[in-house]
Amino acid sequence: MIYQVPYKVSPIQDTFSVGDTIWMEMDFNETLTDINADIPNTFSNFDFKLELQCGRFDKNPTQGKTIDFLDAIVLLGEVVPRALPGAGVSYYEVLPAYTSQAYRFKSAFVLQQKGAFFCGIFPNPPLGEPFEIRGQCNSSALSIESKVNNGDLTENNYQMLTSSPEPAYSNMTPTRFGQGAFCFVVR
Repeated sequence: MIYQVPYKVSPIQDTFSVGDTIWMEMDFNETLTDINADIPNTFSNFDFKLELQCGRFDKNPTQGKTIDFLDAIVLLGEVVPRALPGAGVSYYEVLPAYTSQAYRFKSAFVLQQKGAFFCGIFPNPPLGEPFEIRGQCNSSALSIESKVNNGDLTENNYQMLTSSPEPAYSNMTPTRFGQGAFCFVVR
């Protein structure tokens, strides 16, 4: 079973300038439907373990310093800056507000550095921690992913990754990239 946490990004464009703003929003019902078998399940006040990750892919080695790349201005929900000091990696924990059987989140992210980036909000449960859900199919294998805007790879600039000097990115397949991220350049 595969469920997708939807979110919207605007504007989706190829090029930004330092100081420009990217808006990210969530507004979805607690009942999500499996994308393969149309099986609904309810995720009431559920911790999706959402992370906003932003990586710079025009350098080798690549950089995952989300907090340095994006300054968060939250209007609804919360973001919590998190860092893995030994690895030099950071991300924002994204906590949508849960009210009236729905999840809502709205934040502006101000671009802080020049470069080529991929960015996305991803569910990232710790290894070995099971998801607990209520619904029609509690004993099936469960995957929770994300989907930005309509999930169309032609609209999220996936093709920009081919310019990366890092083979892990330049050789990435559309399936591996998934529907939850988007790419852009900051000049």
